[in-house]
Amino acid sequence: MTARRHQYWGIALGLAITLGTAGLLTPRLDPLERLALDLRFRYANRVPADPRIVHVDIDDGSLERIGRWPWPRDVVADLVRTLHELGASAIALDLLFDEPEPYRVNLATPSADAPGAERILGAMNEQNIVWPDLELADAVRRAGNVYLSMHFELQTGGSSIERRSELIRRLEAAPVVSGPATTLALAGKATTLIPSDVNLAEWRRARVVHALMREFSLNEDALTERLGLSRRDLAAVFAASKREAAARLAARLLDANPDTGIDDLMSLALPGQARDVVTADSRDLTRALRTQRALRVLRSRATALPAAWRGQVGSAEEIIAPLESLCAAARDVGFVVFRKDEDGKFREMPLLAEHEGRVLRQLGLALACDVLEVRDEDIAFTPDRYVELRSSAGSAVRRAPADAEARMIVPWTRTGAQWRRGADFPHLAAAGVLALSSDRRLMAENRTRINIRMADLIRATKREFAATYVERCEELVRLSRVQHQAALRGESGSAEATARARRIESLTQEIERDQRNSESMVELAYEQLRGLTPESDDERAEFEAVRTAHATLTGPIARLRAANRAIEQRITETHARLEPLIRDKIVFVGYTATALGDIVAAPIDANLPGVLAHSNVLNAFLVDRFVSRPHRSTVVVLMLLLGTVTTLLTATRGPIVTLGVTLATMAGYALLNFYVLFAGLGMWVLIVGPLASIALPWVLVTLYRQLTAERQKRYVQAQLAEFTDPKLARRIAEDPATAEALQRVENREVTCFFSDLQGFTTIAEQADSHRVQRVLNTYLDYMSEALFRHEAFLNKFLGDGIMAFFNPNVNPQPDHVQRATEAALDSFAALERLKRELGPSDELFLRLQMRIGIATGVAGVGRFGSKRKADYTVIGDVANLAARLEPANKVFGTRLLVSGPTRAVVEHQYVWRYLAELQVKGKRLTVPVYELVCRTGELNEEQAEYIRRFEAGVELYKQRRWDECIVAFTRILARRVDDAGASAYIDACQEKKLFAPDDEWTGALELKEK
Repeated sequence: MTARRHQYWGIALGLAITLGTAGLLTPRLDPLERLALDLRFRYANRVPADPRIVHVDIDDGSLERIGRWPWPRDVVADLVRTLHELGASAIALDLLFDEPEPYRVNLATPSADAPGAERILGAMNEQNIVWPDLELADAVRRAGNVYLSMHFELQTGGSSIERRSELIRRLEAAPVVSGPATTLALAGKATTLIPSDVNLAEWRRARVVHALMREFSLNEDALTERLGLSRRDLAAVFAASKREAAARLAARLLDANPDTGIDDLMSLALPGQARDVVTADSRDLTRALRTQRALRVLRSRATALPAAWRGQVGSAEEIIAPLESLCAAARDVGFVVFRKDEDGKFREMPLLAEHEGRVLRQLGLALACDVLEVRDEDIAFTPDRYVELRSSAGSAVRRAPADAEARMIVPWTRTGAQWRRGADFPHLAAAGVLALSSDRRLMAENRTRINIRMADLIRATKREFAATYVERCEELVRLSRVQHQAALRGESGSAEATARARRIESLTQEIERDQRNSESMVELAYEQLRGLTPESDDERAEFEAVRTAHATLTGPIARLRAANRAIEQRITETHARLEPLIRDKIVFVGYTATALGDIVAAPIDANLPGVLAHSNVLNAFLVDRFVSRPHRSTVVVLMLLLGTVTTLLTATRGPIVTLGVTLATMAGYALLNFYVLFAGLGMWVLIVGPLASIALPWVLVTLYRQLTAERQKRYVQAQLAEFTDPKLARRIAEDPATAEALQRVENREVTCFFSDLQGFTTIAEQADSHRVQRVLNTYLDYMSEALFRHEAFLNKFLGDGIMAFFNPNVNPQPDHVQRATEAALDSFAALERLKRELGPSDELFLRLQMRIGIATGVAGVGRFGSKRKADYTVIGDVANLAARLEPANKVFGTRLLVSGPTRAVVEHQYVWRYLAELQVKGKRLTVPVYELVCRTGELNEEQAEYIRRFEAGVELYKQRRWDECIVAFTRILARRVDDAGASAYIDACQEKKLFAPDDEWTGALELKEK
């Protein structure tokens, strides 16, 4: 009962640990669970990379070739134009263009020997001005498939801007009073103006914003005095409040008049301040107006926020948006906001956000909607936490599992950190793509230089038209630039632009005609003058002009034309190489340079460019592979199940077995979790908690058992190890009933085994004591090994004698008779092996012979003895009989005697010789005694004949035919002169002839000695 009580307590302890792990420990294991998720993405990820996605990287090499970041936006415009030309189906720019870029004068470096070059290429005039923002907006608009990026602070739990708006409305509606009473009320120390559900920090900021909207020029000192706030409280919100107040003022003016300019805003917010004075306040207002204009464009294109989503998706605050012109030109603008976990790693991406009642989409999601042809209004955020992209018919095209705030676990591609080698998506250097536009610009500059150099030819052939030609070239350069700038401003269709285009075409044709004519005339004149000698100074000047023109034609002009041919060939090759990589691809442009700051720590890489996160979001929708999270209750049930099974197993089985099962279960669950649930089904099922629910019950229940039940088990094992093989003792001790059985005495059938060495005492007297000890100890080791092999309980050593028994109550053995007989035969073999291993100095011991007696019957089995000393042994007649049978071997000259009940059980497995009905000294009852001759099938004919003759003589003895019996055994002695059994029967017959037995005599042969 004690063992079972320990089991029950162990089960109770394990279940309590399991409940505690599932209920209390699981939330605290979230950091480890996130790390385990990272391991899945690195080693058990099967998400493929869609071949339609390509990256154009602003990498370190590109920065070396193009220049340090930020690049001029006209360079980015060239990149967009080139990607569009190469056939990109969509272009996503993970770059922020929230601040305007100043214009610059694009001055080329003229050649010193190019007349007129300074006027044409290096003039400081309006036509040489470069407007980077207009260039980028034009490129984006013409491509028609460009997606821009915006950033903001993602506020969860509702929009704080809306809450502050409500507070500001209350403040504006409150009566204006002065003095301490108002200060106390506004400071939050009275309850008349502050509702109970308002956060005090938001209330303070709302008051600061409200005050700044009334008087934007207030500084911290003025606000501290006016609002009664501490400097510390005000400093925490002042900068953000300035920006918010400027944004609210700009939005209010734009709502009233969409054409509001910065002068109007300055007049409202900073009355009396000179417009040409730049201050921090004027910069805040300018930035706010610019941002609000961009946001108006974004809101006009975004869908309304469904009522069911309110409070469910995050709120966008402090938005950093592209310039208004870029927002208007882009196909769409998606946000690039990251959500980092406590360890600083980015694992989840918000897909949706809300701004002033409108839905904003993540950049990758915006692209996915267009690729999958899903309209904005067909995006759904379902109650069961899925972001669904639906077809026009309403069916789900994609279902992305998300959390309660529409955040999706980014399913990184299986290539992991191999993105650096382009193993996930193809990666191209931005400088390599820009090489096309750069080469074309070089060709254009070379053509301009050719036009300038051609003036030498015209001057040599048509001197009077040289000035006109240069003027035409200057006009062509100027008009081309003016026409380009008009196109940037969207004035391509105006009458002026049309007229300008006709004039440009006309100038081009005239210049080309003059060049062809002049070139032909120079060639002809040069050939005609080659063999002539000038006769006058005029002719000499004319000859020199022709030679100079020809040298220009065959020198600089030829070199420029050759350079352009080489550049054109390079452009053709570059285009042919890039087009298959870009055609019909979705191109992500972003930073990968180590010097730039758009780096996030992700599961696959601690230094991952942020643009890769957005392409992986898109990839998830394209390949329809997401990572889902079962509800935590499902994991809790799993933990309870695993913990319960582990507890029951650990409380009822041994620690070694349960350790193996526990480790196998943990390994199996980990493999199942990684490679089946995650890699195969895309499920992030928690692993640390379930593993803890397996390991902790095992550890603590095992510890409890080691301190209680296992301690008793070790005690029982130690006791059993005194009698049997330690391995068997350990196995028996595993049974909770063993301890009780070891203490209990019960009557049961057993087989007793006694053995002794014949004449060992005499031999020992003749040998050295150390040698006797070594031989005896070795002999007992060999005998113990033979007995333990058959799970005998070795009761005691009696000098050179051994007492053992089979079928104890702690180890029931239905085949105990078979075990005992086989153990006896193995003991004889062990003795022979020992004698073969003895050295020359142990020759005396070669005479060792062993006798064994085996008896089967019912006896008392259990612990017998005093409080100080007790043994687990056998008490009963069967033990005494076995002890008598061992020396009885001397009477019959045998080695192994067994009782009749023993022989009856295994009769057919061995060959037996019936010896007698034996009556041991002190006992009235007789026992049939047999010699075990050999195993069945091993008997030869001579042995069989001997057995028949001997058993026939025994029958004559039992029939009181003394003389015939004497004759029979005398004949046996004639063949076996040392047959002690035959001699014993002859002596018994002689005695019976002198002293005839009474009528109750049963034919027994009485032993005179014990």
